[in-house]
Amino acid sequence: MTTNRPRLLRNYFDQEVASYELLQKSRPNASYLSEKIRKWFGRTEKSWKSLDSKSVAIPTDFLKPYPFPKEEFLPDNFDAIVNTSRRIFGMVQSKYQLRAHNVLREFDRCVTLFPEVLDSAKSYDILELSSGGCGGAEVAQHFGNTYQATDFLDGRGSVYAPIHNALNLPVIGFDGSKTPYAFDDNSYDIVACFQAIDAYGDEDNYETFIDEMLRIARKKVVLVFNPGVRAKREKIDNGFELLIRDPLIKRYNGLNFLKCPSTGMPAVTICPEDQV
Repeated sequence: MTTNRPRLLRNYFDQEVASYELLQKSRPNASYLSEKIRKWFGRTEKSWKSLDSKSVAIPTDFLKPYPFPKEEFLPDNFDAIVNTSRRIFGMVQSKYQLRAHNVLREFDRCVTLFPEVLDSAKSYDILELSSGGCGGAEVAQHFGNTYQATDFLDGRGSVYAPIHNALNLPVIGFDGSKTPYAFDDNSYDIVACFQAIDAYGDEDNYETFIDEMLRIARKKVVLVFNPGVRAKREKIDNGFELLIRDPLIKRYNGLNFLKCPSTGMPAVTICPEDQV
């Protein structure tokens, strides 16, 4: 039996459609976005259904569009860029323009991978590496936790700045390929990295990156993996097992392997205290 109201999700989709219709009128070159977002409505609904099937109550605040016009997602020189792929590279991907997509996906990840942060009677300090659309920030803060966002800024700012500004969210510049990471030992309860570690380097370097996360975390490290760089380059079909899972099992204790409920990608949680 549903614990949530499907009508609220439909109303959210209607609001998003109306926003993109307004964008199409003022910026005809952005009309393709109206078509692209409909694909991600399906992913958003998938997360909604996943949470609902677990009898998880979805806060109504998670089903509201971002409080700014869609034009803010467009780069300043958007109309001058002829190539569509270059336009996309210079802005937030269409799926991350949908607030409910961002928030419900991270909510479902929390329920599956680290549900302790959903206990409002407790508070955790959470550091997310390569935070993207920062859906995790809204979930963490809704349940009384503190959350630190990071992004690869490199002096050029972030394409996610409209979201950061709307959420009043400070962001620390972070390059995951460069160690040691600029965070103190045991400075956060939980360190999370979702489908981003492959951007820091190939699988041979994962243990270096994870060692840093374990150094920073007091209680838990949570990772969701993409297909690795080396596995894709060398076309290794079972690359996760050979290049990621098996080496991690040899190096770390107490690994808990799971799957991301949104993407189906492999995930793992690791506790620093198990490594002593």
